[in-house]
Order: sequence, then structure tokens, then C-alpha cells
Amino acid sequence: MQQLLLQALRSNTRFRCVPAFLFIVILVFADAVAVAQVPIASPKKVSLQYSNASLKTVLREIEKQTKYTFAISTGEMETRNGVSIHVHNAPLPDVLRNLFPPSRYKVEIKDGQIIVIPLNAAATDPLLPGNKRDDNDNRWQISGTITDGMVPLSGVSIREKGTQNGAATADNGIFKLEVASGQAVLSVSLIGFESKEITVRDRRNISITLQPDLKKLNELVVLGYGLQKRANITGAIAQVDGARLKSRPVPNVMAALQGTATGLIVTRSNGQPGKEGFNIQIRGVSSASGGNTPVIVDGVPGSLAVLNPDDIESVSILKDAAAASIYGARGAGGVVLVTTRTGKPGKLSVDFNTLAGFETPIRLPNRLHSWEEATMLNEASENAGQQAPWQPYEIDLMKTGNHYAIDYDHPDYYKYYYDFNQLPLLTKKQTGIQNYNISVKGGDTINQFSASMGYFGREGLFAAGPDRTHRVNARVNLNSRFSKHFSMETRLSYAQTNTFSPAQAVEGPQGLLAGLYRAPNNVPVYVPGTMNYAAGGAPTYAVLQDGGQRDEKNNYIDAVLTLRADSLAKGLTLRVIYSPQQHTLQDNLGRNTLALWNRVAPAAYIQPDNMLQKSRLVAKAGNLQLLTDYEVKKDKHNIHLLGGYTQETYNTEQNTAVSYGLTKQEINTSHFNAPPQQTQLQQATGTMMSLFGKMNYNYDNRYLLEANLIGARLSQRSTAFTRLEQWQAFPSFSAGWRLNNETWFNNALPFFNEFKLRWSWGRLGNVNSWNTIANDERLQTFTFGYSNPFSPFIYKNPIPQASGWENISTNNYGWDATLFRGRLTLSADYFVKHNRDMQIPVLTSSTTGAWPLRFNTGEMKSQGWELNAGWRSIRGPFTWYINANLFNSQNKVLRNEGVAPQPGWNQGIAGYPYSSLFGYMAEGYFQTNDQVQQHAFQTDKTAAGDIRYKDTNGDNKIDYSDLVYLGSTDPQYSYGIDAGFSWKGFDFSLFFQGVSNRKVIPDPRYNIPFTSNWRQPWDINQDHWSPDHPDAMFPRVYSGDEQNTVPSSHWVMNGAYIRLKNLQLGYSLPAALLKRIPITNLRFYFSGQDLWETNNMKIKYYDPEQADGYNGNVYPFFRSYTFGINVGF
Repeated sequence: MQQLLLQALRSNTRFRCVPAFLFIVILVFADAVAVAQVPIASPKKVSLQYSNASLKTVLREIEKQTKYTFAISTGEMETRNGVSIHVHNAPLPDVLRNLFPPSRYKVEIKDGQIIVIPLNAAATDPLLPGNKRDDNDNRWQISGTITDGMVPLSGVSIREKGTQNGAATADNGIFKLEVASGQAVLSVSLIGFESKEITVRDRRNISITLQPDLKKLNELVVLGYGLQKRANITGAIAQVDGARLKSRPVPNVMAALQGTATGLIVTRSNGQPGKEGFNIQIRGVSSASGGNTPVIVDGVPGSLAVLNPDDIESVSILKDAAAASIYGARGAGGVVLVTTRTGKPGKLSVDFNTLAGFETPIRLPNRLHSWEEATMLNEASENAGQQAPWQPYEIDLMKTGNHYAIDYDHPDYYKYYYDFNQLPLLTKKQTGIQNYNISVKGGDTINQFSASMGYFGREGLFAAGPDRTHRVNARVNLNSRFSKHFSMETRLSYAQTNTFSPAQAVEGPQGLLAGLYRAPNNVPVYVPGTMNYAAGGAPTYAVLQDGGQRDEKNNYIDAVLTLRADSLAKGLTLRVIYSPQQHTLQDNLGRNTLALWNRVAPAAYIQPDNMLQKSRLVAKAGNLQLLTDYEVKKDKHNIHLLGGYTQETYNTEQNTAVSYGLTKQEINTSHFNAPPQQTQLQQATGTMMSLFGKMNYNYDNRYLLEANLIGARLSQRSTAFTRLEQWQAFPSFSAGWRLNNETWFNNALPFFNEFKLRWSWGRLGNVNSWNTIANDERLQTFTFGYSNPFSPFIYKNPIPQASGWENISTNNYGWDATLFRGRLTLSADYFVKHNRDMQIPVLTSSTTGAWPLRFNTGEMKSQGWELNAGWRSIRGPFTWYINANLFNSQNKVLRNEGVAPQPGWNQGIAGYPYSSLFGYMAEGYFQTNDQVQQHAFQTDKTAAGDIRYKDTNGDNKIDYSDLVYLGSTDPQYSYGIDAGFSWKGFDFSLFFQGVSNRKVIPDPRYNIPFTSNWRQPWDINQDHWSPDHPDAMFPRVYSGDEQNTVPSSHWVMNGAYIRLKNLQLGYSLPAALLKRIPITNLRFYFSGQDLWETNNMKIKYYDPEQADGYNGNVYPFFRSYTFGINVGF
């Protein structure tokens, strides 16, 4: 296996060095661990530190550490208390002898079970070795099967009531037992299930069904500054298990989260390595100043972009005001909480997970042959009243080969008749992707640790020049208990990302892809007979090969230190958390001058004056939290109080230096041999403080109440605001009713295991991003001079006295249900968000040089609903599941004075959704020039074959007053479907994600060819209007077209799609085959990403998942095909 993986690494030359070295280290380390595990037959060891504990608690801990299951009478386990045992790495048999003295108990370890029977029962138990049934005994022989309704249960304890006589079920759920008579009573119990008593009633064979004990299986969910049982949560919260994010070929956690949780909207703008442009929103837009979706990692602000998905234990999404309010102004748009994996008591375990494979671009345009472009250009020129630029014989030359001739009108130039499409030359059909992760976990009851290291690498689309990224992660999590009362948690992480890209912008109207997709195909790369780059064609190859590159290196260092004091007084817990963080960015941009030649000399230059720009950013942040928890339980009353203070500080400094006229060697080595000719300094500082309080009340696990206060629950301060606006109170309340704990509900609907009603209301403040607010008064830098060093002039922005907090109130109504012994789960929510003080940018005089100021003069309202459903079924070795989520959201801007709609994409138009499309209503094409004359005036160039626009106001002319609303770019519906099964070691899963009821308008200037010389046609443009083809997709071709390039309903496309985000197929070797080697699990798998999709986009080269940028010059997304191995030691 090692040889195969190393061979796979060697085949990928781009990523050979770093991953190969990392992989060799991992393999050596894994081999060392494997050797350390010998001898195989050594007994399991456990560590226990208990004083006056119940036997039940001690046995549960042993089960966790050894993976064995105890078969012991419930009475024995429940009645024995006051157990004290203190051992470290003690052999399991010694521990069992300590707990169960041989003089009183018979203990046997068999088939993964520890069977414990008192000696007076052991002597008569026919299931134990050495005991035989006396043929003259008149005892009653019974057998049976125990299931949870569908699946056999192993390790179930069956005892004859009133005696110590008992047995335990095998793996198939079958048991055998002799009892005193046919009227004996059996006590049946298993941890995690409700105990049961069964009367034999003269039966020889008995089938027993156990019900899950849902109270014992309540899942703990990570919330603001703590944990809470899911059953007692009253806010709108979704949780994603970290296992769903592993083994996927994605660049970061945001890509893995897409579609996994209702209300969590993840978008991406392109597929460029390291620059994918991911964005997260929770329940859509709630403010014009941004969605403000903070990410909290292990309790402090962090970033999803650099997290290793394999390090994540769980992700919680806090969606309503009650859940997110504890984070104050950070939580107005919801909060994403990430918990990383920690160690647990038990033996050392090592997990190695790797995947490697290839990617293929999803959508690349098909270019026409050069003679097809020339023929269409002649038609466009004639439609514009111009002379056809290409003669028939020239078009014939393009068809017969690569020809060129001196242009006699311009003797210094060649006239080219090539058929040369650069797209296949400069783009790869397949690119490489790889990911390696190793983690080590272990510990005892005193110390637990988890350490991990990972590498992710991905190549880009371009076959020439720099286009790749890689990320390295390292993390150490350590939990230590110093005494009964004091403990410490330490989280250390490091991440480095390196992105290498071309020196020139890749996307946009002037980007490299624009030339690659649209430049004429008749011009070669080089002037014939030379190595000089030819003028007149796309310089894409020249820029990629010799134009320089941009290197961006990011380093992230984070630490979280938590000191915890438990039970200083009954129910009292104190925590002090401090987190220093540092982010550094080294950005080197080097551009080489490139000459484009005519026949004899340079005709033009790209990137004149060799340039080197070096930029260094250092951002430091500190987070201090002082937290107090107090819990009171009395009878049926449970109260939990949380109070705290947080303080966040940040300081950023960015230095930039630029020099021109350097040598190519200086640029390639990123070295200044002389002082730079331009310098720039930017600095920013800020502080945020919060006071908050929270109360949870629970009566008899039926009635739930939560209250939060900012200002007496949470207060925040930003130095950007005036003194009167710096502090403000933001309250929230929530309540829940667990009907399943009502007797009348259980009697009426016994198939419900859980049913809870929820309600919440809250008002939160929003300051967009608090360090962005501070930018309003940060030092603005103006650079002067070109060839001489200088000291920059500093200008301080004025702060608007009227600018303050946005107040966003949220109402949420929801319910959660679990049915049929936990197999079916359902939940639903309805929410309304109202932003009454939305910040709106107001332009200032251009003479001040200040940024646009923001005032609280806007208003927005959004509402929607969420549905979740899941089913899990187990039938013997076959297990299958399906989960689905559906999200609906709509918003409307209620107030934003002085903003009128413009053609195309608009934001913040009063009376419409925040992201709205406006344009002209198209009524097909003009079929004759007479129709043009009879219609309202459009342009003086309008003729048959052009788009006909509706005169909505009847003034006989088409202008802005005829604009109409064409739809919203925000999807009204978002959904995800997750399904899979497992059977005898095989596992298979599918994950779909999609949106619907969304409209997009690609920029018409890029849909139509020949609007400029650099906008050549694609194959789809052949479907254009002509008298013989009146119902074409595109209007007539026209050189310099303006009349058809305005946004209109003609160009509106349905942005809905459904995409197969991930498919996995795996096989795990049976445990029986791994018993003789130090491997606990071995899984081989295939994982594919974005393998299929369907949509209704009229222009097939546009991907509907793009967040924006529908101009045809966007870096494409990729399909990923990877194969992986997961090994546990």
C-alpha cells in the first residue's frame, strides 16, 4: 500500500516535494506506532480515578476505554455505591478482580462482553463453561431474541427476578436461560434502553423489544459559551456532525458545509485555487451593510477558510436572536460555532486519512474556427453598414492551413490566416488534488490530548504559468485536570496557505480569461520564424509564460487558554479564557514587461516598466472572557445562570513598497536592490467590550424558558460611535414546551418520542464588521510621487454623529419531533426579521477625499420558513438513512430614500427585494423595419433582428422610465438531500444541494459577439436572428452592437439548479481480518465532488451556482474524482 501511494505521489510533479516528504514522515510514524502496539495479545489497560462513585458510573467508563460491554444484573449495578478505585494503565483483569472479588463473583470476558455473575448464580448458570444441566432438575428452560423493534441487541442483561440467576444476549440478540418455573419474572436491561420486566407464562421462546431511553441519549449541543441538551433548547439551532465534513475533496470547510444545514447559505464566485470567493449567510440578507456571520472556533473568533475539515468535531449554526444574542452585535446575522476534536481517556489511537485524484473543469466555452468567426464578422459588419473585413479567398486560406502574408496597407505587419484556438493549449483537461491528514489521540482521566497535522494541495486550470494553492495545518488540543476543582484546556493551532497566481488579473473584462475566451483565433502566439509574441491576438500565453506571478503567503497562529474552576460552591463554575491570535500576509507581485511584435519591431507593450510590489500585513487580536456559571436544582426546578464579560482588541499594520524599472532577476527573486519608489502605510486599531447575562429555567423537563440581556444581558461598544451611542441594551427571550412529557400527550400519541414547541423574540445590534466600522476613522493613506521615495500624508476620516447601531428584531416559531423510537425526526421554523435602523451609505463631496458615510435611515424586513426531515432504518446488517432540508426566505427594503433603479443588478431599492434586477420588458424581435418605425423609439440603429422593448409608460420612447422589476438574484428556496446506506463493510452516500426561484442576468455585452474587437463569438452565437431564422436565441449580429446589450427580460435566466455535491463509496475490512495486525480499521473509498447537475440556464457556459459575475470571464468550477484510504491504529 505504501509503495502504491508513493508511486501516486511521484506521478504528480507539481506537488511532489512537500506532500511526498510529509507523507513519508506520516508512514514512518505510523509504522512506529504499529511496532509499539506489539505484542498483540497484551491485555487491555484502563485508568480510573473515582471516589465514592456508583458502580454504574465506573462500569460505563470501563466500557468507553475498552469497547467491551458489561452483562450484569441491573440490581447489582444500581445498588452498589461508594466504589473507590484509583488506577493508571492497569490491566483489565486486575481491575475486574478489584471490583468483583473472585470469592464472590464469576467473571468471564467472551466475544466482546464482560459477563459478571455472583457465585451463587454462577454455579447454576448453564451458559457458563463447566456448568451442566442436571437431567433430574425440573427448572424451566427458555430462550428468546431481544431487539429494539428491528435490530438484534447484544449485551442485554436478562435476570430472574429475586435471584442472581441470569444471562446475556449474543451478537445476534439470542439468549438462553433456565428459571425456577414457567411463571418466573425476567428483568431485562441494557444501558441506553428502558428496563423491562417480562413474565414467562409457561413460554419456552420469548421475543422482547426494548425502547430507546431518549432521556439518557440526549445529545449535547454547543451553544454560546457552553453546552446544552438538545431536548431543552428553545432557540433555532442546527448542528452538523464533523463526520459529514471528512473525506471530501474540498478546499475548505465552507465548501463542505454547503447545503448541510437549513438556513445556512454558502455561495462561491469562482473555482480559482485559493481565491474561490466563498461567502456565508444565515437566513439570507438582513442588512445593507452586510450579513455579518461571525465564525467562533473553540469559543473565540476564527476563520473557516483555513480550518482543516478533519479537525472538526461539530458545527452549530445559531439562527435566531435567542440563540445568537449572547454574541451581541456579532450575532445579528446568526453565528457559526465550530468545535474541534479533543482527546478522550483510553489507549493511544492514530488515524491516517488520505485522498488523491484529479479534477476536470465543468464549463469551458467552445470556440469557433477562425473562418467561422470571420464569416460571422462579415455579417455583423454588413448589418452595421460597414465594409466586410474579410474577403472570400482569405476565409478559404483559414480553412486550408496556417497562412500569413504581408499586409500591404501596413507593410510592417503580417496579416494572419491561422486557425489557432489557444483555449486547449493553455487549459488542462485534468488537474491534481490531494489531501493528507494524521491525528493522534489518547489520555487518561487526568490528561487527554489530540494532535493533528494536515496538508491540502490543488492545481489550477492554466497549463502555463503559476496557478496552484496549498495549505498546511497543525493543531494540538490538551485537557488537564489539576485537582478536583481546577482544570485547564489548551488549544494551539497553526495554518499556512500559499497561493500562486498570474501577475495579471484572471477574471473581469480585461482579465486573462477574457482574452482566452474571446480573442480572435486567426492570430498565432509567435511571429512566424521568431520567438517574439505576435500583436493582434490574445496575449494570454505571453502573460502566463513570461508575465510574472503573484505569491501570497498567509500564516495564522491561534491559541486558546481556558482555566476552569468547578464546584467551588455547589453548582458554581468559573472560567477565564484568553486567546491571542496573529495573522501575517506576505504578498509579492512581480510583473515583467512584454513586447507584442509586428513583423519587424515591437508594436505594443503589456505591463510597461518591470514592476515589483511587496506588501506585508500583520494583524494581531486578543480575546479575553470572564465567565460565571451557576446551576440550581431543586425538586422539579432547574435554573442555570450565565454571566460574563468579554473584551476584544485588534491592531493591524500593512506596509507596501513598489519599484519600477527592475531587472527580471530582481523581480523573480522579489528583491529590491535600491530603495522602493513608492511606499504606503495603513494602520487600524479597535476595541470591543461586552457584558452579558443569560438565564435558563426548566420545570420538570416540560416547561422551558430562557432570557438574555445585553446591557444587562449584553452591551457592546465600538470607538466608531459617539459617546451617546457607544452602549446599548439588546434583550431576547425564548420559551419551549415539551409535550411528550405530558401524560395526556403520551396517551393520545404514544408513537411520539419527542415533541417540543418553541418561540423566541430578540433585538440585536448590527455594526457590519466591527473592525470595518473602525475603518471609518482609521488612518487613510494617500501615495504621492512616482520615482522618488516620500513620506506619506495621513488623513483622518470624519465620523458621522448620526451613525449608530442597527436594531434588528427577530421572531421565531418552531417545533421539533422524534417518532417511532427515534427513527423519524422532524422540525420546522417560521421567522420574521425586521431591521428598523439600517445603515445606508451616503456619498460625500468628492473634494473631501473621505469615504461615503453611513446613516441609520433605511429599513428592511425578511421572513421565511424551514423544514427538516430525517429517517434512519436498521435491519440486520443493512442500515440506510435519508435527510432532507428545505429553506424559504424573502426580503423587502421598506425604506431607502433617494435611490432609483438602474438597468441591471440593484441593491436596496425601496419596495423590492434587496438584490433586485431591473431592465426593459422584451417583446421578441423586430421582424421587419416597418415594425421598428411603428414602435416607440429605441435607438437610431435599431432594425429588424433587434430586441423589441415594451413602452410601459406609453410616451413613445424607451428610457429609464420604462424599467420594470425582473426578479431577485437571491434564491427563494434552498435545499439539501443527504442519503446513504451501509452493508457488511460497504458504505455508500449521496449528497445533493440546490436552489430555486432565482433569477440572473448575464451581462448582455458579453453574450453578444462583436460589441468590441475582443468579443469573438462562441458556438452558441451561431443561433442568431436572420430572416430565415426569426426565433433564434440571440439577436442579429452587429459590429459595435449597443441596442441589444441593455439588461432586459430577454436575457433573464432561471438560476435554479440541483447539484450532486458529493458521492462516496467505501469498503471497510472486517475486524476479524485485522485482529492479527495493529490496525483497528482500514477503509478504502472513492469520493467525488460536484459530479453532476441540472439547470435551465439558456447560455450553457454560465454556471448557475456563481454568486455573481455572469460575464463569461469567470474561472470555472471543477468536478473532483478522488480515491482515499483511512487507517486507524
